[in-house]
Order: sequence, then C-alpha cells, then structure tokens
Amino acid sequence: MARFRDLMTERGYLFDVGAVPSTDSALVVIRGAVGSGKTTLGAWMIAEMMRQPNCPWACFDVSELDQDTETARVAALDRLCNGIGGVPAGDHVAALVENVSSASLAALIARFNQLQDWPRLFVVTTHNLKLLDADERILGGAARIEVFTLRQITPADADAYVAHRLPQYRDPHRPEIDELSAVFPFPSGLAGRFVQRGVDAGAVPVVLRQLNTHFRGALAEHARRLRSRPDHEPVEKALPAALPGYLLPEV
Repeated sequence: MARFRDLMTERGYLFDVGAVPSTDSALVVIRGAVGSGKTTLGAWMIAEMMRQPNCPWACFDVSELDQDTETARVAALDRLCNGIGGVPAGDHVAALVENVSSASLAALIARFNQLQDWPRLFVVTTHNLKLLDADERILGGAARIEVFTLRQITPADADAYVAHRLPQYRDPHRPEIDELSAVFPFPSGLAGRFVQRGVDAGAVPVVLRQLNTHFRGALAEHARRLRSRPDHEPVEKALPAALPGYLLPEV
C-alpha cells in the first residue's frame, strides 16, 4: 500500500486537501497465486485514488479475461475502451482488469497507450508469477508498467492478518476481551501455526483465501459451541477465571 501511494505521488497525485489533480497515468500489474489477495489489493488501489480531493474518477471493472479464447478477451478489452470513450476527455478513469495472460496483456497495453485523452490508472491482475520477468515492457515505454507481486503468506503474515482483521468485529463495549487476548477468540499464534503445518507437511503454501475460509469456519464452530454450552452467558458477565473458556481451543 505504501509503495502504491509513493508511486502515485511520483506521478503527481498528492493526497492532501486542496491538491491539484495530476494528469499522469499508471499501469499496475499485480501478480499472485489464486486467493493471494490480488483483487482486494487492486480494488483498494482504485478506491485510494477515488479518495483524492477535487478529483472524481470514472471506474470500470473487467473480469472476463478468464474466458477460453483470446477473441473473447480482446472483445472484453474493446468494451472497456468503448466505455472509457463515453467519459468526457480529460476526466480521470480507472479500470480493474483481472486474470490477464501474456497475450491479453499485450492487447491491454496497446489499448492503454491509445487512450491518451484520459488520465488513467489501469490495475491488472494475473496468476502468472513470472509474467513480465525480464520483459522490456517493464523497463520503459509509454505504459511505464509497475509490477507488484503477492507471495504465499508466511506464518508471521497470517498472525498479523488475523490480529488486524478480528478487532473490526469486536464489541467495543467489552474491553475485557482485549485484556484476555490480542486476537480473540484465537490464542496468539494460532493462525501462524495453521500455515506452518501446511508447510511442514509439504502441502501447497497457504494463500489468503484459504486462511479466510479456515478461520471463518473456525469462528462459526466456536460460536456454535458457546451457544450450546449449558452455562453459556454473555462474556461480560463471566468471572475473569472463566474467560479462558471463551477462547477457541487448538485442535
């Protein structure tokens, strides 16, 4: 996120109140495995630009590049160009284009370079972790491509993600939960140990989608267990000695 903001600041987009909008453009390619968070990051990039003061953006989303034929992929890009053509010249436009291949990226770059009348941000995702490696298009040219690569998450990544995400669902009127565990209802380090078990077993490294699925199910099971307990009561009424029972046990 910080690198993206630095990139756009270099292109003249200042995020201060009253900043004058830039007329520069950028083409960002996000590489990563399925479920690694490419779409989430790309959507955040576009949303971040939309927060700029005094600079409205027309936004487009192209998710059809996973079709079977290059003809279908090119047709989807042509529809994107037609949509941008309906925006007044000089207005800012942003597009999230998902699942590009090497061939469809070439077609996308050609269309990006044709749209000179619009300051534009194209954010492109690909499952190909080697796309644009040793490619002259990354080194220069009108598109000035910037590549971001999302790797499989590490145990430390998993712990940091859960610690960041779960507080958003916590009841702010129950500070005793914070005192009990930084990542309630999971014991500290549980997310990282889940990821590490897969590594130790020689499995395919865990990506963010798998982590989300695993812990969403764990949360639901934890809630079911609490509701079914004969002594169940709201956590704020529990004695401090009983609060550890509200933690999800490791299995």
